[in-house]
Amino acid sequence: MNILSKSIFFATILLIFTGISASAQTTRISADLLITLQRTMCFGACPDYTLTIKASGSVTFKGGRFTKTKDTVRSRITRSSLRELVREFRRSRFTSFANDYSRGGACEGYATDNPSEIISIRMNRKTKRVNHYFGCMGKAVNEKLKPLVELGKTIDRITNSERWVVK
Repeated sequence: MNILSKSIFFATILLIFTGISASAQTTRISADLLITLQRTMCFGACPDYTLTIKASGSVTFKGGRFTKTKDTVRSRITRSSLRELVREFRRSRFTSFANDYSRGGACEGYATDNPSEIISIRMNRKTKRVNHYFGCMGKAVNEKLKPLVELGKTIDRITNSERWVVK
């Protein structure tokens, strides 16, 4: 490898790594950021709780039935975790979802006694809220909702809600 080839190779590697770290850092956190995840009861023992995440990184958990923690508790997540959440909302194309996937909403079919997952985000003075009833059925709907279900799991993972939910 001649000197010019080596220089181009190392410059390319530098640009790739700089681009990756820069993109991770450039996800802006708007001052009004507010993310909520609410999981509702079902006919069985589904945990009922609400998570609220603010731009400051503060996390509030309000436990209800079938959770280990029944009270309101607070925690924090890092700026990096906040950026990861915002990126996940974008990756899932959250704003493209219908507002309601429940009976009378965008479901093809409907089964009773399931929990709901209600996710919302306020960012840059805009709010989007999606109600996903897990009894909402249909092959096309279920396929479309996979990123939404993953988003809910990501919120739980990043906030470590398991510590308050699992008995």
